[in-house]
Amino acid sequence: MNPNQLGKSNLQERKAFLKGAFERAGPPHAWDLMVQQAVNAYLVSQLELAGSKVPIIESLLHDLERRSMFFECYTEMIDIMHAGIDLKAAKKTLVYLDLGIEVSLQRFRNGTSKRPLVNERVILNTYQTQQIPTSREFPNLEVIVLRNEEQVREFIEGTK
Repeated sequence: MNPNQLGKSNLQERKAFLKGAFERAGPPHAWDLMVQQAVNAYLVSQLELAGSKVPIIESLLHDLERRSMFFECYTEMIDIMHAGIDLKAAKKTLVYLDLGIEVSLQRFRNGTSKRPLVNERVILNTYQTQQIPTSREFPNLEVIVLRNEEQVREFIEGTK
């Protein structure tokens, strides 16, 4: 397919074309790796512009191994981009939601937009293998664990 023949307003069609091209030309997860690197580069550029005060949202930081990989990925991208950010010295705040398995399953059951790789078994396994973070995991890390909807509301109100 010629990419110039794709509809200019149909971004899904363009994404499907590019993803297919990446998957045919490279390793199985080449597309995912490319997208993640683009996201990392964008976030590092925003951190640099804002003086390291840009919120970064990641929903898969449920265990220490994933949090460590996340930290290392950004450290590496900062080095690649010569961004001049000292991630170890920067103050970091990790807001961790631990609302309970029943809340998670109920939200999944009520959700209108389901992700193809997420099901009740995945949610249960994630909950059972989660590791609540501590402030000792990384330098200058503050950890806030919210355990119910009231704490979430109070936190959001307090950040306005």
